[in-house]
Amino acid sequence: MRRLRERGAPQEWIDDAVADAVLGRALIPTVFQATGGVHDGLAARVLSWARR
Repeated sequence: MRRLRERGAPQEWIDDAVADAVLGRALIPTVFQATGGVHDGLAARVLSWARR
């Protein structure tokens, strides 16, 4: 939301983005995080998850 507001997006776009995020989280509850700027294994973890 913050990035959309900073870019001057209309509230309707922000509301749509939030609604989409809610639906997406309901469909795919798995969260992948890369903390500390280390992304070496992130793609491999996502690919492994997708292949399941």
